[in-house]
Amino acid sequence: MPIEKHKNIYTKIDLERKIREYFTNNQNHKSVIDNLQIMKEVFRSNKSNNFFNNNKKNIAIHIRRLNKHDTCLNRKLFYKNSNEFYLKKISFLKTKYQNFDLCFHIYSQNDIYNSFHFEDFKKIDNLILHIDEDLCDTFQGLVFADVLVCGRSGLSYTAALLSNGEIYYNNKYLYKPLSHWNII
Repeated sequence: MPIEKHKNIYTKIDLERKIREYFTNNQNHKSVIDNLQIMKEVFRSNKSNNFFNNNKKNIAIHIRRLNKHDTCLNRKLFYKNSNEFYLKKISFLKTKYQNFDLCFHIYSQNDIYNSFHFEDFKKIDNLILHIDEDLCDTFQGLVFADVLVCGRSGLSYTAALLSNGEIYYNNKYLYKPLSHWNII
């Protein structure tokens, strides 16, 4: 790899780190909050807020797995959460929202090792598996859910920033949660 190209990669990584640090250190500042609100309005301006069209409390769970689009194969351990981890979250949310008509949506991709199976989730009533679906539909499902359980990914973190729903976030991830998010 030419030195110049190698240098550009580090410049991009450095820029991303600086943006993340700025956002993390200033996320409760009025200007950042105002800008997030503007981004929400712009994103929603040409979309229906009734994405699921089912009159239920929709709970989206993003399960991030290593997939064919990943370029860094040493991330395998980073995305490792067992089915049990997510089944416990579903159980908790069923109890918390027991007075609501719930519909769970699992958004994920088949992993490149085919080691993650979705059979455990097929046993749950009112649960829809969205596996290997269009990225735009997946993103909108995450954004418009009444409740979002974020995966360890920039996709669900960004969706959470644009969401008006209740957010559950794994604090062991790279990005700092907003102050009103629930930590899992």
